[in-house]
Amino acid sequence: MNINDETLWVTTPNISAVRTRDGVALLDFERDMYCDLAFLSGAVWLLINWTPPGISAKDIAVLLEQAVSLPRHILETETCKVVADLTRDGFIQKRLAPEFSSHDENSHGSVNGEGIQMQGSPLDTPGWSISPGVRCCHVIDGSVLLDVKDGRCFSLNGIGPLLLMAMERTSAAISFEEILNDLESRFTVPREGLERAVTRCLGDLKLAGLVREQIAEGQESCLHQVYPTPPVAAMVLESGQNDGMAIGGDTPSVQRIETFESFVDQIFPQGVENNLNWRIRKLKEFIDDAPGQVNGGLGRVCNQLQLSLSDRQARRLFKRAAGMSMKEYARRRRLVFAAKQLRGTDTSIKAIAIDSGYSTQHGFRKSFYEMFGITPAEFRKFWQRPQIA
Repeated sequence: MNINDETLWVTTPNISAVRTRDGVALLDFERDMYCDLAFLSGAVWLLINWTPPGISAKDIAVLLEQAVSLPRHILETETCKVVADLTRDGFIQKRLAPEFSSHDENSHGSVNGEGIQMQGSPLDTPGWSISPGVRCCHVIDGSVLLDVKDGRCFSLNGIGPLLLMAMERTSAAISFEEILNDLESRFTVPREGLERAVTRCLGDLKLAGLVREQIAEGQESCLHQVYPTPPVAAMVLESGQNDGMAIGGDTPSVQRIETFESFVDQIFPQGVENNLNWRIRKLKEFIDDAPGQVNGGLGRVCNQLQLSLSDRQARRLFKRAAGMSMKEYARRRRLVFAAKQLRGTDTSIKAIAIDSGYSTQHGFRKSFYEMFGITPAEFRKFWQRPQIA
């Protein structure tokens, strides 16, 4: 969504809010849903809740600027993300213009006492949207989806992640044609072939309950005929890379992840390549064993390991071998360590943040959400529930 979008947002009826030490917890007893909001996300929801007539994303950012010491452009970006997430999960909704009142027989949605029509969710608009309670995190080889409500975990491959990103970019539902238009510029295939792949992938996602389709009255689903998979995987992303991304073949777009270990390995593979330079291998092993101790100077670490490398040499060689900077590798390792602590212990989130090398809970929460697509509190609740454990 765009910060200049003039849509007014209001909270969804029947949502209970509970103040927590770290933010706000939202409870929807009718849908059996729970959402833990950290500081900034909680502030966005509270501002919407405190403004019954509705408030735009831009006005929210203006108000937050007076209380949060962050640059305006970062506040605007984060506000848009929070509003999109809350809308997708059904905790806030659009307040439509007054002219769309109860007198309009063709209008959809509920009407409040002031004659203002409320749009309950993205599903009020014909098209596709991510199901409420589904959290997404995108990784190098695809995406990982967490169904928070039902305690299920899935991996998404092929064109699936791109379909998901197209849905994430809008707070309303997106039509089948809009999805095709979004993807068409990325693939060197005829539109008919892309349509087959998109249809099959949407069918897999819908069958797993990860996306929803709203069908306008008098129309039928675009999935009324699921095309067979093209025999040749000739659909390749137009990018600077030679390998591209194949989207054909017989591999299902959506696959269930059964264990916590498989989930972690999908987010951040744990293996160490056998052909690594021995010095880089020692650095990686050091980070793997003590991810929270790499915040100090890299030169000190090299001296401790008795490696004849300067700070600059170590950084260059590590990035070439691992495909990411040492700082990024250490950050991800720390977050994986935190994830294992959240799942396997009852240690407080504050203590886990400190053990993972973070000086503030806010910084830890933000980094954790960026990597796993879910807050630490939600993550612990998800992976400690009986059917997951």
